[in-house]
Amino acid sequence: DAFGKLSFGGKAEREAAASHNENILPRTRIRQRTLDEGQTTRSLFSLWQLPVGERLDLSLGGRIDDVVDVAQFRTWRATAAYRITETGTKLRASSGTGGKAPSLFQLYAPTFGNALLEPEKSHGHDAGIDQSLLEGRVLLSATAFANSFKNLIDFNTVTNRYINVARARTSGVELSADVEIMPQFLRFKATYTYLQAKDRLTNLTLARRPQQTGKLSLAISPTPNWTIEPSLILVDGRFSGTRETQRLAPYARLDVYTDYKISETWKAYARGENLTNARYQEVYNYGTTGRAVYAGLKATW
Repeated sequence: DAFGKLSFGGKAEREAAASHNENILPRTRIRQRTLDEGQTTRSLFSLWQLPVGERLDLSLGGRIDDVVDVAQFRTWRATAAYRITETGTKLRASSGTGGKAPSLFQLYAPTFGNALLEPEKSHGHDAGIDQSLLEGRVLLSATAFANSFKNLIDFNTVTNRYINVARARTSGVELSADVEIMPQFLRFKATYTYLQAKDRLTNLTLARRPQQTGKLSLAISPTPNWTIEPSLILVDGRFSGTRETQRLAPYARLDVYTDYKISETWKAYARGENLTNARYQEVYNYGTTGRAVYAGLKATW
């Protein structure tokens, strides 16, 4: 009621990783175990959601993650949203912290692992506005964000090992538009992100973080039960290696998603990716798939 809603809970997770090495040329050798590690994470969390009047919503959340024998994180997040119903406007902001322990692969992988990795910690803020127009047929959003990282976990392409970047920061702007061109038949969606991601010690761009990304899509509904959504994904040039090395070319990729609601329970769907067979790399010298098609059935009851 007037005091809002309190949610709380706990979680336990056990991870294990194993790998083996077996030479078959020039002659077969005995299979050798190269990795056999595990770790347990125990967590407690709570979230308080508090409406203040008819327009303002506040929330405050906290979490404790204990990665046994590795690290313990105490993180929090606070949000606020204020609605101006007369103009269809919502103002919103959030601030919070985060923590991430190195994965088992990052710590213990035979070639790439680094057992001396420190946990990664972050602090982030964002503020934005959502604006509804034309009786809800148009929704425009803009968000500005900034994050700072301590001991950011990254991959060093010179040493071929995971490393900690002592200090890093990311900041930028996200824009989006959702326009109902023809009600119940045609909808246009667009998103754009401008990102600055820097190592604070060298002021060089962090690896594999493009400065600009975007997505354009059309959602077409020939019938109430059938949706077709082609989308064009645009990614700016970026560096695959640390210290701005191994530059990757920008690329555009065309995908198409479709689903058909057979009944209240069953839905068939299909997804086509990279239909123009674009050649691009997400990581230097690692190939990506050409044309690919996926299909399936989903049941909900």
